[in-house]
Amino acid sequence: MFIVPQGKTSFILPVAIKDTSSTTGAYKTGLTNGSVTIAYSRPDQGNAGATAVTLSSGTRGTWSSGGFAEKDSTNDKGLYEFGVPNAALAAGADWVEFSVQDAGSNNVAPQKILVLLSDAIRGVGAPTALPNAAAGANGGLPALDSNLRVASNLSAVNGDATAAANLAKTTRAIGRGTVGASATTTSIPTSALTPSDSVASQFKGKIITFDADTTTPALRSQSTDITATNGSGTLTVTALTTAPASGDTFSIT
Repeated sequence: MFIVPQGKTSFILPVAIKDTSSTTGAYKTGLTNGSVTIAYSRPDQGNAGATAVTLSSGTRGTWSSGGFAEKDSTNDKGLYEFGVPNAALAAGADWVEFSVQDAGSNNVAPQKILVLLSDAIRGVGAPTALPNAAAGANGGLPALDSNLRVASNLSAVNGDATAAANLAKTTRAIGRGTVGASATTTSIPTSALTPSDSVASQFKGKIITFDADTTTPALRSQSTDITATNGSGTLTVTALTTAPASGDTFSIT
């Protein structure tokens, strides 16, 4: 069995043929395009029978439609290259089966070769639960980088590109900070603050919310309002229930 993309062209199918006269299961050498017949069947042929392929003498390693050539009668006995007609692999079917038979009395063992036709986007059978668009493209699954992070920009939210742009601007307006030393319930010096506190009262009126996993358990997810800042990274707030410890982290919204 092989898996080949739908619509693939110039595909060379390896065909291994056994010798029916052999009692040891040997492979048949020396066959030509006149020694065998090959036909293919697809589920989209409807009520029609299999499609016979017109075989011709092929050149090893080179595709031609219906080309048939022996690979190596010494080092790989019984292996032949068959140039699959492009129509056999066309889109519109999930599989194609090739039937190889003896064209006369050449001791050719008949065989069936199943090729699954894979959708270029969704794989074999094109499951409809998956989007029919390339990863990272509009309508496709998110593309991930080597760290399993979304590698491409989010272009829309619920189909609205404006919403995606507004969401990006909103998230950039959220501040982040880390508590420094000697904080109290109403005064919070910071060891890190983004954006920086560059002028007095820059964050006045905003809300500080401690992270759900911050160091001090009593402050986890607790919020309070900022009543002033000194322009140097110290925040004055409405009293918290507990004084923050150095290293506590928070957001400013």
